[in-house]
Formats: sequence, structure tokens, C-alpha cells
Amino acid sequence: MPRCPRAALDYFPIDTSWNLKMRLLVARFGLDGLGAVIQLEQMIFREGYSCRWSHDAECLFIMENSTTKERIEEVLEYCLANGIFDRNILMNKGVLTSRDIQLQWLKICEISRRKSYSIAPELDLTTKQYEFEDLKNDRSQEENQDRNPKAQKNSERMRNDSEKSGEIPHSLSKENEIKEKESIAECDEFNNTEQTESPLMRRLLQEVEISKKKAGKI
Repeated sequence: MPRCPRAALDYFPIDTSWNLKMRLLVARFGLDGLGAVIQLEQMIFREGYSCRWSHDAECLFIMENSTTKERIEEVLEYCLANGIFDRNILMNKGVLTSRDIQLQWLKICEISRRKSYSIAPELDLTTKQYEFEDLKNDRSQEENQDRNPKAQKNSERMRNDSEKSGEIPHSLSKENEIKEKESIAECDEFNNTEQTESPLMRRLLQEVEISKKKAGKI
């Protein structure tokens, strides 16, 4: 019988510099609040990328860490409000996790070359609502680059370099071809106009010739 893939981690890294959310956590709750978050993350990584958070789990956590129910609820509420843990999954599934925790878990599994690892679809925060947001961000960055004058200058410089090297872009060569055909057509039309005289013009020319002959006889 095949063994189930192991999800638990034996270690997890801690940043050497806290981000703004964690610094505000320390400013508000002191080292007790920081220690509580680290202990909660230990609980999560011992299970994998998430852990159950129930009344029993809360009581056990309070006893093992010599804190109070009020204190841990305050710290947890701050973490949920600031995205350190995901509120929706905790409310709907009774599970503590976050996108950062899941990404860290995936990274460690990759580095340790585990053969099989995945996040349950109902808990996955790495590819659901965030995938669409990442796509929108990428598109907005491309649009900003197109509007950027520097990008336009680079585009013009590349076009000039290609023209100097003899490599004319297809769109430009097509445009030049159309313009050349139009100019040839205009020239042909002008020549045909010159060669085809109207009846009025022929009669005037005849009268001029007759006048010249009469003047010569006189």
C-alpha cells in the first residue's frame, strides 16, 4: 500500500527584517504578539500549509503559551484584518492558512525535491482569486509601458536602426508599396489627361494656326 505524501515541514524560514504589518504587530502587542504569530505558524507548518483552528486548539494553544483567551483573540483579529492569515478560509473552513504560508510551503517542497505535493483546491489561495489579479496587473504594466515616452523612443530607435541596416519592417514596406502604386497611378492619369485633348482645345488650336497663316500671307 503506497504511503501518503508527507505534508509537514521540519523547519520554516523567518525573515531577518519584518515587513510593515509585522512591525505594527510588535508595536501594538509587543513581543508577546510576535511570539504568538510565530507559534501559530509553527502549528501550521507542522501540519503542512494549514491547520485546524477550533475551540480545543485555542484552549491548548493558550495553555502551552501561557497567554489569555482575550489576548490571542486580539492578536488573531489583527492578523486576519491585515492578511497575515486568511479570514474567509477561517470562517468557512475553520482552518488557519494564508497565501504567503502556502507559497512558502510550495517553495520548501520544491527545494527539498519532494516527489508529490499539492494544495487542496478548496484551500488553495495561490491560483484562485489571485490569478486574475496578477493577470490584470501584468496587463496594466504592459499598457503603461506602451504609454511611456521612453518606450516610444526606444521603439523609434529600433525602427531607425533596422532601416539603416536594410531591414525594413514588414508594415513599413507594405505602406511604401501602397504609396508607390498610388503615385504611379497619379502619373498615368496626368499623362492620359495631357494626351487626350478636348474638342474645345482642338478648335482653339486650329483657330490659332489659321491666324498664323493669315498673318504670314500679309
